[in-house]
Amino acid sequence: TNYRIAKENGAFQMTSEADFVTMAIALGTDGHFGMQNADGSAIFQETDNGDYATLLSSAYEVTKNVDISYDTTGIISLNRNDKQDVAHAFSGSLSGKNGNVTITQNISAEQERVGIFSTITGANTFENLTISGTVFNAKGTGGLAYQRIDSGSTPASLVLNNITVNKTFDSTNLDVIGGVLAVANGVSSRPLEVSGQNISLLSNMTGVKTSNTSGFITNMNYAVLDISGNKAQSIPGFVLGGTIDIPEYGEVGGFLGKEWLNVGGKVTDISVQSGATYTTNGGFG
Repeated sequence: TNYRIAKENGAFQMTSEADFVTMAIALGTDGHFGMQNADGSAIFQETDNGDYATLLSSAYEVTKNVDISYDTTGIISLNRNDKQDVAHAFSGSLSGKNGNVTITQNISAEQERVGIFSTITGANTFENLTISGTVFNAKGTGGLAYQRIDSGSTPASLVLNNITVNKTFDSTNLDVIGGVLAVANGVSSRPLEVSGQNISLLSNMTGVKTSNTSGFITNMNYAVLDISGNKAQSIPGFVLGGTIDIPEYGEVGGFLGKEWLNVGGKVTDISVQSGATYTTNGGFG
């Protein structure tokens, strides 16, 4: 029987860990593997062999809780973490289907530019997801993705609805750490538009060696925020929680990171979860 990842209402249906492994193989090899069966039929419905660009820009719906941890799947990130260009960045959407689903990602090996995705771009939407797991000894990591990049020639938007990030970033995580993203750089001619609601930042960030750390997006340049809740429906804009304990050095923020440059807009309806703690001997905000 041929392997197939079906499309429904325009979105690829991610029904198992095996589907994520197949996606990572296809994107990690620039479409040379993981896109067709032995008889030449497409694994990803309505795609041509080698057309990994379509996979990068597509919509994906996750139908159940999945564990894509490195030890069991070999996934560091779904797209290549050795490339920092728009051509290899994910520009699609990832959503839980029929309610919130959990994606667990544990990474214990020392890796660079770690996240569910390594790099994202374009018009991204992430909805109805809980991101959990533990990342040890990463050289740059974010809950959803390490880095957001834009060239000015493509749409520049990031939509976050009903997102909970409840990851643990532990031990000697070096470089930039972000609960959602570590780095997001828009361009002056086309700033990144960040919008959404009900975003819960509940990660636990501990360790003695870190660079810049925050619960949301740590380093951001040229962006406009529009994040608001719905008080009538008791929907928050942000929920701040978790634990930050950086005892030695680094620029640390429970919400914001070290560098927010050329950033405007509005953020409303913020609540702080009971039991949230914040400790650092470095710079803070």
